[in-house]
Amino acid sequence: MWTLILNGTTGFIMTITFAFCLGNLENALTPTYGFTYIDVFYNSTQSRAGATVMACIIILMALCSTISNVATASRQMFAFARDQGLPFSEFLSQVSMSRERACPLLTTWQVRPGWDIPLNAVTVSFVITCLLSLINLGSSVAFNAIVSLTVGAILSSYIISISCVAIKRFQGHPLPPSRWSLGKAGFTCNVIAVCFLLIVYVFAFFPLALPVTLETMNWSVLIYGAVVIFSIGYFVIYARHVYTGPVVHIKQIH
Repeated sequence: MWTLILNGTTGFIMTITFAFCLGNLENALTPTYGFTYIDVFYNSTQSRAGATVMACIIILMALCSTISNVATASRQMFAFARDQGLPFSEFLSQVSMSRERACPLLTTWQVRPGWDIPLNAVTVSFVITCLLSLINLGSSVAFNAIVSLTVGAILSSYIISISCVAIKRFQGHPLPPSRWSLGKAGFTCNVIAVCFLLIVYVFAFFPLALPVTLETMNWSVLIYGAVVIFSIGYFVIYARHVYTGPVVHIKQIH
């Protein structure tokens, strides 16, 4: 929660500062250097060196964020594959474990340290990320569709998870223990959040401009629908027979 408060506060300050330094709106919409933030940096500093340094900071932060996102995606892929919820689950759920070998100077065995990570899931996530980024070389429209898809996808995850918690609360079922709780106000917050997210979810797939053309159409709805149809078909045909569901309670062994 403190991370949310800190990021929200600094993000708000950054947004206000960026808006004040934006300059001419028409020029910002057609940036000279390919990215609006680079033009804003240059217009604010009137220095190529200053704009370059500030742009490098953004690129470095984006790189760190990408590494974190790929790691997160790989862990989610591994966890879902571990529960037999994905195609090729046996391959994606493998973990690079430590191995034992004979010590050449002794007659005993010693443990050779391993990575102890879901290496296959990490590799697949990394390759998919690289391939998606290459789409921009062929079609910016297709790349923008992929990027805008993240909005509808993350809203879907919020709606599903919050709705499940709200249904559990409404039915009076016990929830797993948490660090803190809003008590009876939690259900009200869940309902309000879902109502708000449903509105934003619908508008997330709207085109950004009129008239709607092949370039201005928000094609993320097509990709989103295809993934949903494939997921439902895969579950009905195969996954429902092997999918075990997430583990709620884990017993720790000391």
